[in-house]
Amino acid sequence: MKIVTIEEMKKVERRDYNLRRFSEGELILSVARSREDKIISLDKRNILILCGNNRNGDYGLLASVLLKRDTQLNVTAVSLNADSKYYQAAESEGVTILNVQRIIKQNTEQADIIVDCICDYDDCTLEYPFNYWVEWINDSHKYVISCDVPSGMNSDNGSIAKNCVKATETLAIQLPKLGCYLYPGSEATGKLTVDQVGLSYEATEFVNTIATSNSYGEIQKKLPLRRTDHRRQLHMVIHSSRQSQECIPYHCFCPILVQLPAC
Repeated sequence: MKIVTIEEMKKVERRDYNLRRFSEGELILSVARSREDKIISLDKRNILILCGNNRNGDYGLLASVLLKRDTQLNVTAVSLNADSKYYQAAESEGVTILNVQRIIKQNTEQADIIVDCICDYDDCTLEYPFNYWVEWINDSHKYVISCDVPSGMNSDNGSIAKNCVKATETLAIQLPKLGCYLYPGSEATGKLTVDQVGLSYEATEFVNTIATSNSYGEIQKKLPLRRTDHRRQLHMVIHSSRQSQECIPYHCFCPILVQLPAC
């Protein structure tokens, strides 16, 4: 699987738009549907979705609309982007939208699941009041889902802001971002799940990336068990990161050689 930088992901998206397979609106709907499915699968009632003034925020607002329409869950959105058509759609659907800071903090304490849609993958800047939202998310100790990347983390190098979201799970959109594999971003990412939202195979294969990952099974095939003699066996033990769904960048894993007595 390819692992992308910010510029590489933008190339994938532009390629798909140029092929006229996917408009930006269709991408937002596809991602929102995916977030809805994930939230429903966790079987919790009180959902709080914090949305930035960007496309990631639109994902969150539209996900709140779908959840309100399709389920009996208690869905609350947090957004300051009243000019967004998805904000207006959420209002029309009857979604509770919060913008008072004191009430937002109270809701982070009461929610069962918090969805982080604050920062886009290409902008990790956390200005007021978003820096406080991140602080309240981390203080809540609830199940936190970050959309694409944890807010406050640099998608290219894994560096994090002072108040970076510490996610329980990160749902990467189409392709995982390089920063999710690099310390300290890997700690903020939590469990990393790659979410195929419908961008074309042609678009993803068109872009060359600087990093790639292999599944544990693929690595086993490349490094088969070797026998040294009839008394000892040389076993290759490879650690597979639990944060990446058994996916490790080529340059990030280190084989460990262990000699075990023969049976």
